[in-house]
Amino acid sequence: MAGVSYRQLDYWLREGYVHPEMDVNPGSGRPRRWAPADVDRLIAVAQKLRDAHQLFEDFRDGVLWNDPASRANLERNMA
Repeated sequence: MAGVSYRQLDYWLREGYVHPEMDVNPGSGRPRRWAPADVDRLIAVAQKLRDAHQLFEDFRDGVLWNDPASRANLERNMA
């Protein structure tokens, strides 16, 4: 539902970045129960990660630097 792979979600859980609030007795092999607010947070975090990744790709590929408006904005923010 959140557009996050099982592996990514499992990593976030192991690292303590996220946790399902409805999961009162987590254990190995048990399905996790996520409240709608938890899913909304996961969706927001996943979108921010996609945006950050796209920004990095654009910067790496020179898209931001070659676009005059983006370049002026970057130079203004770096000064």
